[in-house]
Amino acid sequence: MDILKSSYYIRCNKYLSFYGHWPYQNVIVKIRNQIVIMLLIMSIFLPQFMKMIEIRHYFHYFILSLPSLLYYTQFIAKNVFAFVGRKQIKNVLDKIQQDFQVYKGEDLAVLHEYSKKAQKFNKFYTVYMFMVVGAYSMLPFTLYMLDTFVPLNYSRLPYKPRLVKYCITTFDDNILFIIIHGGIADMMAIVFVIGFDTLFLSFAYHICALFVIVTHKIRDAVNDEIDSQNSTINECSNLREDISYRNFVKTITLHKYVLTFIDTIETAFSPLNVISIALAMVPLTITGFEVVMNKGNPGEMLRYAMYAIAEMIHLFYYNWPGQKIRDHSMLIYEACYATNWYRKDFSVRSKKIMNLMMIRSQKPSYLTAGKIYVLGLENFAAVMRVSMSYFTVLSSVT
Repeated sequence: MDILKSSYYIRCNKYLSFYGHWPYQNVIVKIRNQIVIMLLIMSIFLPQFMKMIEIRHYFHYFILSLPSLLYYTQFIAKNVFAFVGRKQIKNVLDKIQQDFQVYKGEDLAVLHEYSKKAQKFNKFYTVYMFMVVGAYSMLPFTLYMLDTFVPLNYSRLPYKPRLVKYCITTFDDNILFIIIHGGIADMMAIVFVIGFDTLFLSFAYHICALFVIVTHKIRDAVNDEIDSQNSTINECSNLREDISYRNFVKTITLHKYVLTFIDTIETAFSPLNVISIALAMVPLTITGFEVVMNKGNPGEMLRYAMYAIAEMIHLFYYNWPGQKIRDHSMLIYEACYATNWYRKDFSVRSKKIMNLMMIRSQKPSYLTAGKIYVLGLENFAAVMRVSMSYFTVLSSVT
């Protein structure tokens, strides 16, 4: 079975294939899909950017234009880094396929268990993100249709749903066109963002599964070592000792393989992570500000509140995998410490290997954002505090 076509990775497979970023696609199809999607996104990004330049002296409108613009900026950044890191991503996917083919029994069950956990997280993330983007885009459309068919003495839309400047009067003044164009572009962008983010989380959970497998190998190697030393037949004892020692060497090799796996993901995702976190933190602050500013408009208030929650989930989604990897990397030290490696009937050379592994595993493994921000719940909380501080400053300005 091709694990990359299973339910664990089918979402990433389809979403990234649609944008020409799945490593196993035909090159012609990749180029075609990337060009078409980028043209669509740039058709909304550039008008928004030009409008932002035009209204830069009007504080409230300038702030209002930023979340959507940064949303597309993040999409463009992910596209660029997906292209730059395509070889590393393919390398990781190849390793995952290989792992599901090599491991059997208990170890294979661990891989499936963690893949299912990642699948559940990814499903929730996908549903909520689609729901938020759909609501963010459809609410202005609903209000516009109500204004058209059930008009009041005033417009239900306090201002244009999206601040854009097409430089074509027909389009600039056409509210329905702006709503539909923006809605389609929003959906196109979120599909890629979901595909890329869920791939990142799936990679992290696969690493966690490998750490658990290493702990199993440590346990089995120690048990084999003790059994070999307790053997009454000398020749059999020596043979079993050699086998158990080789098992320790294999365990060390597997641990090194997992650490290399982490380094590959770090190389592919670290530069993008710092951009994504920054581009998520700013809209979080601004959308919180917009929630306060729209107290008298329940529709807009709900729209921005959902957006703010989505950004919080987005930030959490980046930090959670880093926390899981950090926690699971410490399992190696705990597994070594919990064994009977200190016993007299434990061979000296096996003790030396065990000591080396314990020394290395005292230092937790982690993922970073640009080598300056360690992904984890502690830093997630710090980012949330900073966002709230900026939100307070913005609120005081008005």
